[in-house]
Amino acid sequence: MFFANIRISLDIGGKKLFSRKGIVSVTINYRLGVFGFMAHPELSAENSYKGSGNYALMDQNVALKWVQENIKAFGGDPSRVTIAGESCGSRSVCAQMASPLSKGLFSAAIGESGALMNSTIVPLSLKDAEKLGLQFAEVAKKKSIKELRALTAQELLEISGLPNTPYFAPNVDNNFFPDFPSKIFERGEQAKVPLLAGWNSEEMNYRFIFGQNVPTVENYNKILENLYGEYALGNLPTNRVYDWQPEDFMVSTVMQEFFANFIKTHNPNGLGVPEWPAANENINVQMHIDVESEAEIDPNSERYKWLNQLPAKYVSAPE
Repeated sequence: MFFANIRISLDIGGKKLFSRKGIVSVTINYRLGVFGFMAHPELSAENSYKGSGNYALMDQNVALKWVQENIKAFGGDPSRVTIAGESCGSRSVCAQMASPLSKGLFSAAIGESGALMNSTIVPLSLKDAEKLGLQFAEVAKKKSIKELRALTAQELLEISGLPNTPYFAPNVDNNFFPDFPSKIFERGEQAKVPLLAGWNSEEMNYRFIFGQNVPTVENYNKILENLYGEYALGNLPTNRVYDWQPEDFMVSTVMQEFFANFIKTHNPNGLGVPEWPAANENINVQMHIDVESEAEIDPNSERYKWLNQLPAKYVSAPE
């Protein structure tokens, strides 16, 4: 199952790659922004767990349950479900691993460039998330959830783009998240499944998206529709924005093989790809995927250990 928070093209889920490898792929839609994450004291009062928000993550959880109940009809195996995501989708993978609601619904996970701990993007406390919901209602000039519910989806979306409208995020809602993900992982309470994790080089550099194109809204909209998912999912030929070279296809092929191997066997290793050793507490080995792909000791291991020792208020969940 592939998580993404961008407009999904027909191929972002890798149906071409996976069908050739005997893998059933599933992509999902889930709510975002005000629809996916807004918390509010009145919404919390309506729920038995006295929390609100995280609806986007609950959508993903429901999708995982659907896969468990129905994937056999498509030739899939409910006991071997791998969830995967890139960027915000990777944070979704981290969220599903941390949530007790999703335990047992997948057997492996792939996260590219994103997590919900030890980063600048971590869940809020429920109290802080509810404050943002109240702020949104103030911007909308509505005094209650009842009044907000009377608005159309389009009206809510337009209000979301107004100045001073808050940015919504996941929160510790006492349901999907009983605690901050960092603390759940620290206690070892997350889903204990094989994890293939890494990051994309220059992900935040605008040239990664635009290449030689001028960074305009028009070019951004055109490029975004086709960019994500290509290297890992074998979709380079569908994107004519870039002049792909033979080296690009070599990198794409290696990455496809790693992903397909991991999904099928929970181990990225196999024929035609370099050996990828598993990381452990003592040695952090990373696979550098390039024209000449190779495993190497992460030169920043000591830096990561130091970051993990910093007080939570600097890098993780609030106390």
